[in-house]
Amino acid sequence: MYRRHFGFTHFPFDLELQPDALFASNAITEAEARLKHLLELRAIGLVTGEVGSGKTTVCRKVASTLHPGLYRVIRAEITRLTLEAKQRPVLIVDEAQHLRNEVLEDLRLLTNYEMDSQNRLCLLLVGLTELRRRLTMAVHESLAQRIVVRYHLRGLEREELSHYLTHRLRLAGCERPLIEPPAIEALFQATQGMPRKLNRLAH
Repeated sequence: MYRRHFGFTHFPFDLELQPDALFASNAITEAEARLKHLLELRAIGLVTGEVGSGKTTVCRKVASTLHPGLYRVIRAEITRLTLEAKQRPVLIVDEAQHLRNEVLEDLRLLTNYEMDSQNRLCLLLVGLTELRRRLTMAVHESLAQRIVVRYHLRGLEREELSHYLTHRLRLAGCERPLIEPPAIEALFQATQGMPRKLNRLAH
């Protein structure tokens, strides 16, 4: 299609990027900082956002920076890792809006070691905006009270859009400005800066 014409090494908006090549938008940078703080606290966090806003992407990016000797993103062996291997277990539950109420309660109990005297597990719940609403229900009050980091991921800001597009084009081997300001504005209007929609439409 247009890849050969512009000399791209790959389609700039069609490739799943490595974590270190992701565009550092304000929202992604803020989410990263909050998640790193959460890891230090070994507590419960919540990341929500609309479909395609980059929730899973930011979690992949943070997880990729964790020192494998100190952190392990896992689903079991919490006590063994903490006490014997001296590692810090991290449990990331993506698409958490689909979890049944009893599963959310089980996850809360996983973090309840020795009558709350110490935190051994860092739990991160990632999901759509509806998860945030669910956690305000009385049945989840105990879990909601334990959440120390909350962040709702929004799309790219209007002024970030041209930088994002340039970033993706450069990764594909193109230094020329291919997308003109009226097209950039049209992209923003159509996508509200949501990366997944933006990539599809820019392609």
